[in-house]
Order: sequence, then C-alpha cells, then structure tokens
Amino acid sequence: MSYKQVHEILDQSRTLHEDLGDYYEAVRQTSEDERLNFLLNSIRQRDEYVETLLEGYDPKEREGLLNYYFQFAPDQQISQELRSAKIERSMTVDEVIEVVLTYERGIEALYRQFAESANSPRVQEFFGSLASAKEFQGRMFSWDVLEHDQSQTIPERN
Repeated sequence: MSYKQVHEILDQSRTLHEDLGDYYEAVRQTSEDERLNFLLNSIRQRDEYVETLLEGYDPKEREGLLNYYFQFAPDQQISQELRSAKIERSMTVDEVIEVVLTYERGIEALYRQFAESANSPRVQEFFGSLASAKEFQGRMFSWDVLEHDQSQTIPERN
C-alpha cells in the first residue's frame, strides 16, 4: 500500500506539466506543430482550475484538504501510466503528446478513485471536480487537434 497526501499528488502533476512547458520552449523554435501548443494551453487551464478550486476553500479547509492522506493501491494500469510519464527533449512531438495524454487519462482515473474512496465529503467533491475537469479538457484537446489536423489536410471550398 502507498500513502500520499493530496498536495503530493497535485505536485506530481505540476512537475509533468512543467516538463511539458520546458519541452515546448525547447522545440517551439524548430517545430510548427500546433498540437503541442493546444496541449500546453489545455494543461495550463487545468492547473489554473486546480488553483481556482483550492481558492474556493477557506485557508484552514484548504490546508486540511492538501494534507489529507490517502491509503491506496491504484490498479496496475493506472500505476504504470503514472510511473512511465517522463518527457525528454529527444522525444518527438507525437511521443510527448502520447505520454501526456496517457498520464492525463491515468490521473483522471486516479482522481475518480479518490473521489469514490475518500472519507471526507470535501475531498470527494474536490477530486470529483478535478476528474470531471480532466475529462472535459481531454475532449477539448482532442477536438482542437482534430480540427487542426483537418485544416491542414482539407482545402477550403471557395
């Protein structure tokens, strides 16, 4: 069994998002791939949502939420998705997108598990909101990428 506090789980996501930002800055001079920009914007919106959600709690509640301990053993697939989420500068844009999307699906599933297993209604609410936001953002990113890919391959009608 593993023990983690809420703030450690959120910090893990922030670290991956920072790595994505670093990767984007390193390759944006040489890559015209807008999918990376869409992904980065989606991640930034998610991070802003987490901060906004946390600001909705009074300081004492926020501290209690962030220090809440989970005793959990996420299923094997989720554990593997979260452990394998590493971004390296040598990766292609497609590889980076796959790593981030796999991680985001894993963390969404983990957030759902947390929402279902927490003893605190506030923690349930918090992680339920995060899971729903992740699902929505994943759909928006997919839609942006699909729209971008179609605009690149389908000429406009006159």
